[in-house]
Amino acid sequence: MTTRSLSLPSATPLPSHPAPGARGPTARTPRFRRAAAFLILLAGLFVLGLNHGALRSARLQFQLGSGTLEGAPRTTTVSSWHAERAPPDLLVNDPLQAATNSTSSPDDAGGHDQFTDACHGISPVSRPESHDAEARAKYIIWYPRAGMGNVLIGYVSSVMYACLTGRVLKIAPYEQRETQVFNCPEYFDADASGSICRDLEMDEALRARYQAANVQVKSPEAWDVAHCPRNKQHLEYFLCDDGLSNDEFIAVSSCHYWGDWFFDNPHFKTQLSSTSFRDVLRARISPSTTVQQKMVQDGPYHVCVHVRWEMETTTDRLGQGWVDHLGTCVRNLFKRQQENNHAKKEVLLFTMHEDVRRAIKQSMENGTSDRRTVRFASETFPQGSGGHSSDRYQGIADMFSLGTQCVHLLPSLKISTYFLIGANLMDNVSVFPGEEWKDGCLEGSEVTDLNPVSDYWNEGNDVCKLRDTTCRVKVGSNTTDLKPNLRFFDNINNKPQALDGPQAEGPANQLNSLLSPPATIVTGYFKIPSKHPHAKYDQWMENMLSLHDPMVIYASPDMVTTVNKLRSHASERTVVIPMDLHEMRMSTQYGIEFWEKQHEMDPEKETHQHYYVYSIWNEKLEFLRRTIEMNPFQSNFFACVDIGYFRTEEYNNRVMLQRIPTTLQEDQILGLDVSGISTTLMGGGFIGGYVDGLLRFHSIFYAILEANKHQFIGKDQDWFQKACTENKGLCSLIKPDRDHGDPWFFMAPYMMGITKSE
Repeated sequence: MTTRSLSLPSATPLPSHPAPGARGPTARTPRFRRAAAFLILLAGLFVLGLNHGALRSARLQFQLGSGTLEGAPRTTTVSSWHAERAPPDLLVNDPLQAATNSTSSPDDAGGHDQFTDACHGISPVSRPESHDAEARAKYIIWYPRAGMGNVLIGYVSSVMYACLTGRVLKIAPYEQRETQVFNCPEYFDADASGSICRDLEMDEALRARYQAANVQVKSPEAWDVAHCPRNKQHLEYFLCDDGLSNDEFIAVSSCHYWGDWFFDNPHFKTQLSSTSFRDVLRARISPSTTVQQKMVQDGPYHVCVHVRWEMETTTDRLGQGWVDHLGTCVRNLFKRQQENNHAKKEVLLFTMHEDVRRAIKQSMENGTSDRRTVRFASETFPQGSGGHSSDRYQGIADMFSLGTQCVHLLPSLKISTYFLIGANLMDNVSVFPGEEWKDGCLEGSEVTDLNPVSDYWNEGNDVCKLRDTTCRVKVGSNTTDLKPNLRFFDNINNKPQALDGPQAEGPANQLNSLLSPPATIVTGYFKIPSKHPHAKYDQWMENMLSLHDPMVIYASPDMVTTVNKLRSHASERTVVIPMDLHEMRMSTQYGIEFWEKQHEMDPEKETHQHYYVYSIWNEKLEFLRRTIEMNPFQSNFFACVDIGYFRTEEYNNRVMLQRIPTTLQEDQILGLDVSGISTTLMGGGFIGGYVDGLLRFHSIFYAILEANKHQFIGKDQDWFQKACTENKGLCSLIKPDRDHGDPWFFMAPYMMGITKSE
């Protein structure tokens, strides 16, 4: 069984942050308010005679500072929603609004600790001391755009920027924004502490100043190259700027999530929790009374299905038979329902399309002994054009229902904004995306962390060539040009440096999950007789698996536990695939007798103790093909790297795949030129490339093996050479230098960007 814990492309997790619902630092509530709240709570408990279990429920439903106590049975109401679903410390003394009526600078509005309490663990940048007593607060002006899902992801991005820069968040003037998509109190509870709606509008004086300032509105979005001439400078601003501008207003309009630019911004990335999107969302949105009335109220449901498109488009994306695959998933999940015996045994279906409803209902309710009842989340018959509901509140109600009524979510399209928001509102995220339905939704394969990325609509394509961006950063008294995806000391010194102190817990280089999807390393480990002792391989394996790159690891079943333990620091970026040697392509295609004869033909058979080594060597390109087909991390670039490639601890705890030669074409493969240190041309320890090049190499290589199987074909490097020399332009090979250790393993420092070789 494949063991997975994966997430949408995102930034490398940074220092830990309390999970939503966990108690954080004490909020600085005025003493008299705390005392009053405490006395009211005690009085309520005394009158009601609450037992220990009810005490916890009452604490969650009590609104700090409001003087109200919900004593009714535990149901989700507008008045209790926010207290149930957010850390209490995020509900009071909101620094995003603290400076609104102040004439002092944002730094003086509540203090740094108070600021951090309500900013979900996001630390503001260090600011110079202000000696101007008349300094005004500074603002970020947010323009809501497009549908409600887009509105909310834009809002969360704006909150993150406000927290990082000490600015006060305000919404654009009513007459300037797309009013048809956002009238906050209609959809969200405006009275809840920390509400998205609270103090969002400008007062008359502020609005007059803003309009007089004639501020250019920035648009940090680009899913088509046509956007680049206008928007690239705005993208680079949020990727590189330090947030210390003296401009009173910064205005932003985007229907994309742009908060993940900050994970790669050299000034901000160390101040962000990996769960910032989820934390902000859960702390700030709760349904209005109108929306709540349209929500599903009688859950939880063990299985919820969300299908974004009509049948034809969904079939194009997921392939023929997706409805049957979905049915298999549902059956497997209901077999595990004992984990939540209170959940409904019906399937709750979210979709706008009648043809999808008919297909799923017919498939699951007819013709099988284990059929399941399908319930529609909203109205039975969609109304309006294109199957959309004519009720403008229903979609938002469904979004909240996804987050509160479901144990497992099965979305056909995991980048749907409504689904993405609903999933992040769940207390415990458990998601099986549509592309995995064909695997049966087995236990351990669910996605448990869903973070959006800004370029998800363009599928990770760097349409505006932002990979070439450099940021001007001040280091001490000097200014230097840095690549946003690298820690600055690597750029400055052009060599790896050890990390000291608290930093040693994280990777020495951050994943570039923003400018392009993170590249995937493919590797494997099978214990077989070898020229090196197993203890040596265990040591080298520890070095390799300490990396922070996303990895797909093929291993014999007895090694799965060990591998998972060594990847515990990066479990969300790890897929471990148990595999026996007899399941490999090389075993099924040729058989034991063939490989025994191959061993007799091997001129180095005294060194190569068993023919198993030939199967593993020649299986590398098949491992790559399998991984490309699966693509759990949505990568464009893949590299097969031997598990023993890191012979020392020099590069431990780093990210390997950071530099790809600009000259590498999509139909080529990348390898190491060993002609100067060996009788062969290309080393076998590293094979990288884009999808087209690797699949091309795969086809050529296995055709060559088959055509030459009467000869000794056990050593992969010999046949890599033949593939390269007979197919001009196929192989782009890097010559090693002698300044970075053993040249056989030169691709490690090269791919990390710490060599000068091209």
